[in-house]
Amino acid sequence: MSSDCRGWGCRFLRLIPDRLPTTERERGKLFSKVYTEAERLGVLQCPHFVPTLIDDVVENPAELISIMEQSIS
Repeated sequence: MSSDCRGWGCRFLRLIPDRLPTTERERGKLFSKVYTEAERLGVLQCPHFVPTLIDDVVENPAELISIMEQSIS
């Protein structure tokens, strides 16, 4: 992965959470939203994409904050 693939693991996935998920249900909804977008864009078929990275990011508040801050700058 190159540096432009930070966050969700693919530069085509540009979903920015509007807030940090605080419950398991909210994390599940965010995961589903990102996974569905990856599926829609064909990212899941990319041999370099690691789908479990979505779950790792959803469970990591620091990573989510980083994604949210990138959208501001």
